[in-house]
Amino acid sequence: MRTTVTSDPGLRTRRYADEVEGAMYFTVNEAVANALKHASAATVEVRLSHAGGRLRAVVADDGTGFDPGTTARRGLATLSDRLDALGGGLDLDTSLGKGTRVNAWVPVDG
Repeated sequence: MRTTVTSDPGLRTRRYADEVEGAMYFTVNEAVANALKHASAATVEVRLSHAGGRLRAVVADDGTGFDPGTTARRGLATLSDRLDALGGGLDLDTSLGKGTRVNAWVPVDG
């Protein structure tokens, strides 16, 4: 599977609070692992950005997708709770045959 990771240039040397970095790391890790294990994806794209006071991670794959109404969110639900505790959130955009896009964000200073 081809995986591409891109980030805003300023993020390469920027550090955030441990709980923010940890939450984003585990979110990206889980989303990529899900694509590897379940999606039959040919490509995965990870995009990290900081804008509007938010650190954002988007993980998108071109895999099989799934019906979120019939699939347990186990790992994603735990991550969503972790992001919520930091004032952030996690949105999931997927359906059968469409691939999956995980959009995670947390508020950060400046």
